[in-house]
Amino acid sequence: MPLLMILLTPFLAIFSSLMIVFTIRMFDFVEFEPLNVIRSSLFAGLILLIPVLQLYAYADLFWANFDFSENLIDRITMVINAPIIEESCKAFALVIILRTYRKEFDTLTDYIVYAFCVAIGFELVENIL
Repeated sequence: MPLLMILLTPFLAIFSSLMIVFTIRMFDFVEFEPLNVIRSSLFAGLILLIPVLQLYAYADLFWANFDFSENLIDRITMVINAPIIEESCKAFALVIILRTYRKEFDTLTDYIVYAFCVAIGFELVENIL
């Protein structure tokens, strides 16, 4: 059973992520966003894992300098580090997408669609891991 879950998890994560992107794209019925920008946003979310893991390592080193118990460090990591590091990296990736494809951002819906795509790309890697 664990081997089956290991084999099925990437396919289910990819399928569910692509269905969410398809649904978001269908809700944007006023103006469909170009696929190259959506692909770039998804890719930006996918490669966010590298800086996020690096920043987690630095944050763990920072909290290890204090004389906290292991349980408290785990809670700090879950409550403080995870949201701050992950969401700031996603915002940074969205700013890079915004600066790269400035001409494609003409309505508020564009920001929402591309932000969702960055988040879905990151979520895909999280679910597979």
